[in-house]
Amino acid sequence: MEADEKLDEGIKDRIMQGRRAISMLNGELWDQGIFKANKKNIYNMAVKSIITYGSEVWQLKSRTENMLLAIEMDYWRRSAGRSKREQITNDRVKEIMGAEHTIVDDIRTKQLICGHLEAEIKEEGRDEAGGWVWIKN
Repeated sequence: MEADEKLDEGIKDRIMQGRRAISMLNGELWDQGIFKANKKNIYNMAVKSIITYGSEVWQLKSRTENMLLAIEMDYWRRSAGRSKREQITNDRVKEIMGAEHTIVDDIRTKQLICGHLEAEIKEEGRDEAGGWVWIKN
């Protein structure tokens, strides 16, 4: 149990570091003179790499996934120049910015590549758990 608590704290620390990076980039994100492609590159090279460092061994809980998705949407919303007060849906913000997949998808793919996850291939697509199954060592 103690190892899980340390892992959870490590994940929260990564999320906080990502939030700090986003707040430091705030001016650039709101600047509509910067191309969307450049903002996507900044996200992938700086923010996402900070947050997902070491994520190959994370055990993602639904609360953690929600925190990751929230920080990702914070970045995309600022990049699109849309505030929460405008009440634009997350899907619309992703569409504006051309974000095709989520940070959680990226982490799951990273875990799959590293052998920590096994994808279930089903004809009907992902199951109710998202189509991923943990490999027990």
